[in-house]
Amino acid sequence: MLRPRSASSDLLAFWSRASALSSVLWTLALPLAAQAKGNATLLRADAGGPAVSTGPAALVEKVRRSVVHVFVEVDGPRGTFPIVRSSSGVIVDPKGSIVTFRHLVQEAQGATDKRIFVQLDDAANTRLPASIESIDAATGLALLKVTPPNGALAAAPLATVRPRIGEPVVVLTRPEGKEMLAFAGVASNASSGLSVGGARLTAEQVFLCDSRNDERCDGGPAFDSNGHVLGLYA
Repeated sequence: MLRPRSASSDLLAFWSRASALSSVLWTLALPLAAQAKGNATLLRADAGGPAVSTGPAALVEKVRRSVVHVFVEVDGPRGTFPIVRSSSGVIVDPKGSIVTFRHLVQEAQGATDKRIFVQLDDAANTRLPASIESIDAATGLALLKVTPPNGALAAAPLATVRPRIGEPVVVLTRPEGKEMLAFAGVASNASSGLSVGGARLTAEQVFLCDSRNDERCDGGPAFDSNGHVLGLYA
């Protein structure tokens, strides 16, 4: 089991209860559109004040700063360049702990010519150098560590139980450090085990969701309606 060496007690408690912070989200596409308080009539503007986001849109606004783009930078004969692929992670501790998948950062493990960076969802698209804190071969998860530029990062709390069948789920991802993508669906149980990034997981270690099956979501967190991280999109 992946166990962070320096993390909050809540984070440690979650890792002691769950054998994998991992989810498999697949099948039907259900894109998330912007939602706001609607007009009472189509014939006149709503006089009730400024629009207020509700439902999944409000959830996205609440948790989006915890979602990061993860990439590996390589030293080459013509300078440095990033390995281009869709890869995300989620900040789980304000002191700089980030969870992602091992296969998104594995080139940098033990290498002297490669470095890991995470890109924040802020006005400056801040890029922070990251180090691998720990790898869990049994689940294919990686715990990264960064130094927060202002002392703390926007972290998302971890769920302590797996989602119930039919529970709403929102997947949020930042595949290339540019636009933020969000997809919604509902959770269901897996009927069998499967392999994720070389790790063999049992049906109890994953859950399914009928959100969009999109490779751009790799490593993106899945949130419940309270903004708690249920798992990572594989």
